[in-house]
Parts: sequence; C-alpha cells; structure tokens
Amino acid sequence: LVNASGLGAEKWAIMEQVAVACMDVGNDKLAVKCINILSHKFGSEGKRVSRLRGMFYESKEQYTEALQTYNKVLKEHPTDKLTAWRKVAVLKAKGSYDEAAAAIKDHLQKLHITAEEGYLELMNLALGGEKADYSCAATSCEELILQDPSNYAWLLVYAEIQYSIAAQATPADKKTALLLARKYYSESILNNDSTNNSRAVWGLRQTARTLDPILSGPEKKENAELLAWATTRLTSLYKKVQSPHSDLTKAVLANGTA
Repeated sequence: LVNASGLGAEKWAIMEQVAVACMDVGNDKLAVKCINILSHKFGSEGKRVSRLRGMFYESKEQYTEALQTYNKVLKEHPTDKLTAWRKVAVLKAKGSYDEAAAAIKDHLQKLHITAEEGYLELMNLALGGEKADYSCAATSCEELILQDPSNYAWLLVYAEIQYSIAAQATPADKKTALLLARKYYSESILNNDSTNNSRAVWGLRQTARTLDPILSGPEKKENAELLAWATTRLTSLYKKVQSPHSDLTKAVLANGTA
C-alpha cells in the first residue's frame, strides 16, 4: 500500500482506515504496522496518529494507556471532537459513568460537540448506569426538547423519565411527577398520533390509572376522561393495523389488567 502508485496523498488516509479495520477484526500485527508507518511519515506525536494509538489501546482493553493518550491529545488540541468522543467511549467501557458524564458536560461547555448529541449521550449515560440518575436524565431531556419542541420521541422519553421518578418519589412529590408524565405523554401523542407512537398511548393510560386513586374532584374527572380516551385509542390502533394481538389487547383493556 505504501508504494501504491496513483494514490498520492490519499494512500495515507486509506492506511488510517486499514489500521482501524484491523483493530476491529483483531489483526494486531497489521494494525501496529500501519500505525508505525504513519508515525514515521507524520511524526508519532501528531493528533491523528496519537488518536489511532489510543484506539489500538482501546481494542486491547488497555484503558489506562488509552486515556493517557487521549488526555495528552486534548491538552494540546482541546477542540478535537473525535478524540473527545473516544475519551468518553473509554470511560463508558470502564464503567466510569460519572466521569463520562463529566467529560460530556465539559465538552458541552466548551462547545466541542453539538448540544443535541452531547445531551443525548448524557441522558443515555444517566439512564444506563448501575443506578439510573433520573434527575440528570430529565435535565438532559429538557435540553433536547428545548432544541426541538415538536419531537414526539423526546416528549415520550421525558414522560417515561417522569413516570420513573414518580415510582421512587415521596407521596408529596409523586403526584407532581405523574401529572408531568401525563402531560408529556399527551404532548407526544399530539405531535404523533399514528400507530408507531402507541407506546405513548400505553404510557398515558398507565399514568392515568396510577393517578386515579390520588385525585379527586375535577382533577379526577379529567383524568378519567383521559383514561377512557387512551383505552379506546389503543383498541382502535391495534384494530387499524390488523394486529394478531388486537383481540387479546381488547380483552386486557376491558379487564383493566394493563
């Protein structure tokens, strides 16, 4: 490849891709050879060669060495977005979710990454750890909604986060979280009432059922109307798509077991 004619400078970019491919398939010998050739050509301290070396460490699960390499690159090139994401990937692989979240927040503050991808990753981290951080997840999802208020998926996720918060809340806070969940399930449905958003209708129905015992007066009446609407809507949605489970769904909804 090094002596390939007609490729010109493009051969170096191809060699970089070959190195990454070799890491993916476990061909360490060829990956190291490519990295060494690139180091000889461009210097061993360049950010792209250093990033490749860090990725090789990652592929061998040598996370300490990978982090040292990425930190060194970021110290000299603090706006290097690709290396910043590699660092986050290493921290996640190590199970260091708090450190990964802190790294993302740092990049967001410095505008190294777009707000949407940063808050999405932060939300996923908050929900994916051994113990979910629903407060952090909710804040991140709120930022996503601010950027795209009509995105039914973000509205749905926020509703689900609030429902999860309610499950762990004190009685005094439970009602507030459930009402928020109900509101955002409804908003999600208003922005997409098609069959591919039936999850939001299920969520609305379950939230309304959970709220029913703790409401009274006009609030209870409004909630009962939403519960009835969600039940009817689910029956209609399953019938519309001619689902083989439509009869079962209708029976389950009629018995109030879901």
